[in-house]
Amino acid sequence: MIASATSAMASRATCGMRSRTHDQMVQAARSGVQNIAKGSVVSGTSKNMEKKLTNVARASLEELRRDYEDFLRQRGLPLWPHDDPRRQLQGLGDGG
Repeated sequence: MIASATSAMASRATCGMRSRTHDQMVQAARSGVQNIAKGSVVSGTSKNMEKKLTNVARASLEELRRDYEDFLRQRGLPLWPHDDPRRQLQGLGDGG
């Protein structure tokens, strides 16, 4: 969901034209998701590898968060406060 939403947002924001920013955001989202999944798979056999993969995922998603903040800042758009209801994911679990 993170990778798909990031790809859709980045494509719309760049009018469908691929850019370095678009590619970086999509790659950070994919990397975060993939490393979480890999960490989950190896959790039963190697807690050390699980921890490493989780840390890589955390770093990728932190990079993505900063990319989103930069995107907003560059366009003069507001960053919503942490408690703003608009920051919540909508439609989880109901097919939307």
